[in-house]
Amino acid sequence: MKRKGRVLLAALLLWAVLLPLCAGAALAEEPAAGAPEELRDVRVFVDGLLCGRALADGETVWFAVEDLCALLGVQSETWWNEDSGELVVSGAGFVLHASAGAEYLSVNSRYLYETRGFFVRDGRSWLPTETIARIFGAAPKLSSDGLRADFKGEELAIMPGGAAWYYDNFGSAEIFWLARIIHSEAGGQPLAGRIGVGNVVLNRVASDRYPDEVFGVVFDDKFAVQFDPAYTGSVYQEPGELDVVAACLCLEGYNTVGESMYFVNPDRADDSWFRNTKDFVIRIGDHEFYKLRG
Repeated sequence: MKRKGRVLLAALLLWAVLLPLCAGAALAEEPAAGAPEELRDVRVFVDGLLCGRALADGETVWFAVEDLCALLGVQSETWWNEDSGELVVSGAGFVLHASAGAEYLSVNSRYLYETRGFFVRDGRSWLPTETIARIFGAAPKLSSDGLRADFKGEELAIMPGGAAWYYDNFGSAEIFWLARIIHSEAGGQPLAGRIGVGNVVLNRVASDRYPDEVFGVVFDDKFAVQFDPAYTGSVYQEPGELDVVAACLCLEGYNTVGESMYFVNPDRADDSWFRNTKDFVIRIGDHEFYKLRG
């Protein structure tokens, strides 16, 4: 048996032994952070072997980060400060940071967009299925009744990262200018709106109609100046932390505005051209987003 298989089997057996002890504890004995009031148990299987449980609230299934770490043979520790709302889960090759009320978290210095947040229960930190799938590289198959979740053990692996991950994978110029255009165009908007502005820029980068790099799109003057901050100079202002986070989330593939190629603040500018020639997609904060018609 390969080493990874032996480690996984050992972790499964350890989890199977510890699970009844954890499940038997009164859930109310430990403080919870934003936990849904009513939760139902979901059985978790790995390669057909029952090895734990998840929790479900309506259509959302929550998995414990620490349990998935254990499946990979990673011994983790959890620090939860109820007063500050700060959560840290760490182990060999794994560090998660989250803050109650924030719409994002980080794993191994990479950002994940999660508007539903997390909660702490039974000494473990619980996240929704989609975010768990990104962190551990595998989406569980959920049964139609929502009471069973199946993982394939060979697919489970902690997402790679590191302090230089974005620079190594996308280049410093892309992050530099994307964060700055987000800051100058949407610095006072909700995170979803900041991501939306970044999406518009990246949608243009991907289009044959515009330059194929962020800098080129931001300063594009083929059809007159595309972004006012490039003309006024506000694009050179230092972005805030949330602007950088939004830029990284865009590069991670998160999208809040679909195929939008344009945005406008109708309270500050005439939006009739957009309404008459483009298709409306969504309004987030002060901005309306539009895509090409047809």
